[in-house]
Amino acid sequence: MKTTLGVLGAAAGAIVLTLTTVVVTLLSLMFSTGEESVRKVGLFGSLFFETTEQAGGATGVSMGVEHLGVLGGVFAFYLAVLVLAVLLHRQWRLRRRHPLAQGA
Repeated sequence: MKTTLGVLGAAAGAIVLTLTTVVVTLLSLMFSTGEESVRKVGLFGSLFFETTEQAGGATGVSMGVEHLGVLGGVFAFYLAVLVLAVLLHRQWRLRRRHPLAQGA
């Protein structure tokens, strides 16, 4: 049961980290554009930010996800790292609680 809760917590953390990475990437793409019309792609080609010149001198903006599979890979990477951290922390706590059982 504890392992399941640990994995679910790691999945929630991976979702938060993935969404944070998406937001930071889109903000960096947004602030790296100049006055001209441009299309920028970031996060291994999965996100895009595009500005276009509209009628009357207005600037049109669009942003979004271009390749969802890459975002899935980013999520999987974060999930693997967090699950490994949860499992290593659990092993460390067990060894710290029972040092004589380990032969120390």
